[in-house]
Amino acid sequence: MKITGVRVFEVTGEARSGNAIYEIARNGQAPNEGGPYTGTYTQIETDEGISGLSYGGTVETKALGDLLLGE
Repeated sequence: MKITGVRVFEVTGEARSGNAIYEIARNGQAPNEGGPYTGTYTQIETDEGISGLSYGGTVETKALGDLLLGE
């Protein structure tokens, strides 16, 4: 089995009105203001059709993942 792809992507959902998780101002939002759900994920694919999905990922993750192609 060989790694054929590493993909880092972000998912954004609808606003979580009334479900603020921060009590302080952040990212231009007022304290207790609900914002949209956002999450970053990393997906690794193989030549045998098996793939894995993990929460989190960065530009560095993608660059390191590219080094694993074919391994």
